[in-house]
Amino acid sequence: MISFSFVWDGGIISNPINQSINEVLAKAQPPTLYEVFKAMALFLSPFQRFDGQPKRYQYPDISATPGVFRVIKLLPPLESCLPFGSPTLRIEIWQATVKDSSTFNALSYTWGLCGSAPDRPVIVETADGPRWIHIFQPLETALLELSTAPHDTSWPIFVDQICINQLDRDEKSAQVQLMGHIYTKCKRVFIWIGPGNKSSNQYFDFTKEVCQEGVLARFLGQRSTAFIDIFDAVMDTDISVEGTDKEDRDDILSLLAVYGDRFPLDGIINVLQRTWFSRLWIIQEACLAPDLVFVCGSRSLCFDCFRSGMLFYTINNTHWTNTVTHTIPKDEVRRRNLVFNLNKNFIRIIQERRAIHTIGEKQKFSDLVLKYNVNNGKPKIGASLPEDRLFGLLGIATENDTCNDVRVRYGEVAEVYTEFAGILLTEKPDIISLSQHPKRVSTLPSWVPDWSGDLNTPRGYQDLTKPVFNAMGVSSPTQSHFNLAQKSIILPGVVCDKVLRVGERFMVKDEDLEFAESIDCPSAAQFFDEIDSFLEIASNMEGSPLNRVEEATRLQVKIRLSDCGLTEKYFTDTLGPEEVSKLLAVLHQKTDQWGKRLIRDYHYAEAYRMSRFLGLVDFKTLSHWAPPSELDVLAMCAKDPMLAVAEWSTALVSCCIDILGAVKTSILISAFRWFLRVRRRFSGIKFGARDEAFRAVGLDALSVSKDIIEYQANLLRNAGQTLYLTQKGYVGTGPASTKPGDSVAVFTGGTIPHILRQQGLNWTYIGETYCEGIMNGELVQQGEISGVNICMV
Repeated sequence: MISFSFVWDGGIISNPINQSINEVLAKAQPPTLYEVFKAMALFLSPFQRFDGQPKRYQYPDISATPGVFRVIKLLPPLESCLPFGSPTLRIEIWQATVKDSSTFNALSYTWGLCGSAPDRPVIVETADGPRWIHIFQPLETALLELSTAPHDTSWPIFVDQICINQLDRDEKSAQVQLMGHIYTKCKRVFIWIGPGNKSSNQYFDFTKEVCQEGVLARFLGQRSTAFIDIFDAVMDTDISVEGTDKEDRDDILSLLAVYGDRFPLDGIINVLQRTWFSRLWIIQEACLAPDLVFVCGSRSLCFDCFRSGMLFYTINNTHWTNTVTHTIPKDEVRRRNLVFNLNKNFIRIIQERRAIHTIGEKQKFSDLVLKYNVNNGKPKIGASLPEDRLFGLLGIATENDTCNDVRVRYGEVAEVYTEFAGILLTEKPDIISLSQHPKRVSTLPSWVPDWSGDLNTPRGYQDLTKPVFNAMGVSSPTQSHFNLAQKSIILPGVVCDKVLRVGERFMVKDEDLEFAESIDCPSAAQFFDEIDSFLEIASNMEGSPLNRVEEATRLQVKIRLSDCGLTEKYFTDTLGPEEVSKLLAVLHQKTDQWGKRLIRDYHYAEAYRMSRFLGLVDFKTLSHWAPPSELDVLAMCAKDPMLAVAEWSTALVSCCIDILGAVKTSILISAFRWFLRVRRRFSGIKFGARDEAFRAVGLDALSVSKDIIEYQANLLRNAGQTLYLTQKGYVGTGPASTKPGDSVAVFTGGTIPHILRQQGLNWTYIGETYCEGIMNGELVQQGEISGVNICMV
C-alpha cells in the first residue's frame, strides 16, 4: 500500500491512497491521461490533507435567538502544494449579537457573476475538525488580500456570503432584517472594490499624495461652510477675498498648479467603473458604518481621503473647463463627462452618510424605494435579486413606517411587490403612476409598479416629492381595500370621461446628441401639428371646454399639451402670467420652426438620393423611353439626314447632362451629410464658442438659451405619449397603449388623472395622463360626476 503524509498545523496526517502497486501493475491497460490528471488534482486538493472524506460545514440554527448573526475570524491561509498555486482560505465562524457594538468589522464587496454554484473552497475550523464550504471567486480574492495585507484583521469580520446560510431562505429573510443593525454596530467596513491594476494603483497613490498636503482636509471639516465662496474665488480670480479665505484660495491654486496636470484621469475612471459603486446593497453597507476603508488590491484609502480625491477632481476639472482656450478632442470630453456621470454614485453615498451621521435623520422606506429605483432613463442601480430593490434599503429607513411591514422573503417577487404597492397606495395614490411598461416581472397586476424595471418620474411631478397639479381639487384621505390573495385593490375615485379618438404621432428623443438630452425637433413639429388638428375638432364639439376659444387661449392650450404644462409652472414662480405666455409662445415657435426646417432639409436630401433616381428607370423594359413614330423618323431622315443626326445627338447630350447633373447633386449632398456625421462624431469642442456657432447658422440668442433648453427638456418628458380626444371634448396626452373606449379617472387623494380600461366589473391600469381642463380639479369641483369604487386587477 502506498501512503503519503503531510504536515498540517503542526500535526502529521496520513492520507492512504487506495491503490496498491500490485493492482496498478496487474492492470491489463495503463491508466489514461485523464485518470492521471484526475488523481493529481485530488492529491493536490487541500481537502485531501484530512483523514477520510472532508465534511461540509453544517450551519447551526440561529433563528431561535433574535438579534444573533455570525462573523468570521481570518486564519493564516493554507499554502498550495504547487509553486504558483493559490492558497486556500482558512476561517473560524463565531456567533455575535446586535448588542455587541464595535467588536467586529464588516466587508462590503461585489458578489460577481453568481449564475453558477460557488466553486472556491474554504476550510472552516471547528471543534470537530476541519469542514469546508464554497464561495465565489471575488470574495476569495478579497479575503485573501485582507488576510495578507497590513490591515487590522484581528477583529472578526461580517461577510454575508459566508455568515448567512444562503441555502436557507428563512434564515436569509431573517438576517436581511438585521443588516441595518449589523452595519451600524460594526467598528468599520472594508470596501473591496476589486483587484488592483496599474491605473487604479496610480489613482490611489496620487490621491494619497494630494491628501498629504493637508489642503483639502480643511473643507471636509471646519472650513466646509466656506467652501462654496472659496470655490467661486478659485474659478474667478476677479472675486475679492481676504484673510483666511484668501489663504485657502491661494493654497488651492497652488495645489492645482502642482497636481492639476498630473491628475490620473484613466485611473479615476478605472476605479469608479468598478461594479461596487453601482450596487444597491452598498448604500446601507457604506452609509451606516461609522468608518470606511476603500481597498483596491494592495492599495487602500480612508473615506475622507477617497472623498478628498473626488473633491480635487471636481475643482481641477471645473478650473480646466474655465481656463482652456484651445479646441478639445471629443475623446477627452467623453472621458471627463464619463467621470462626471460615474461620480454621481459616490455623491449618493456622501449625501446619505451626511443625512444619517451629521443631520441624524433617516428617510421613510417608501421615499427611499422611489429615490433609488426611479432612474429616469439613466443606468439603474444594480441588484442581483428583484426583491433586493426593496429589502436592500430597509437598513437605512426609519423604523416607524407602515411600509416596513412588508414581510421579508425571497422567491416570491410578484407577491412582495404587490404587498408593498398595496400598503403604499393607501398613503400615496399617485404611486400607481409608476406602474409603467414594459415590466420585467410579467406576473404583476396592472396597478403594481415593477421596481426592477426602468421607471420615470411621473409627468405630473417636478420631482418625486413635488406634484405640479391637483386633479382631485380637494385633499381627502384614501379608503382603499387591498386583497393580496386576489392581487386586487379598490380605490375610491371619479371616472371623468371616455376616450373617443387617439392620435398617431409621438415625440421622440434626439439620439444624435452625445453630451446632452433633448427632444427630436422634427418629431415635435409633427406632434404640434397633430395637436392643432385635435384642438380644431374639439373646438367644434358642443359642450367641450375648448369650444370656440380665442386664438391666444388655444395657443396656450397647445403648449401645455406639448409639455404637460410643466414649463408654464416652472416660469410662473419667477415671471408674471403675461410674461410667461409671451415667453412660452416664442419658445414653442422656435422649436416648431427648427423642427420644420429640419424636416424640409431631410426631404430635400431624400429627393436627391441616388436610389431615388435609379428607381425611376425601368432597365428591363425601358418603358420610360418614348421614341417618335416610325413615319416621323423616316420623313426626317429622308428630308435632311444631317439634321436628324444633329437632333438625335442634341437630345442624347441633353439627356446625359441631366443625368450627370442629377448624379453630381446626389453625390455632393450625400457626401455633405456624411461629412456632417463624421464631424459631429470626431471633431473637437471649444468651450465658450457655443453661442457663436449657433448664430453662424442663423439662430438667435434665445435659440440657445437656458429657457428653450428647459422647454425642450419638458417636451422630452412627454416623449412616447399619444394624443387623445374624449367624448366630452377634452384633449390630453396618455400612454401609447391608450385605445378608444378607455376611461380618464382621478383617485381620491391623488393629484393626477389616469387612463383605465374596464373589463367587466374590474379595471386595468394603463398609465398616467395629462388632460387639459381637469388638471386643477375643475371637473370634480363642478359636481357633475359622482365618486365610485374602482377595483383594479
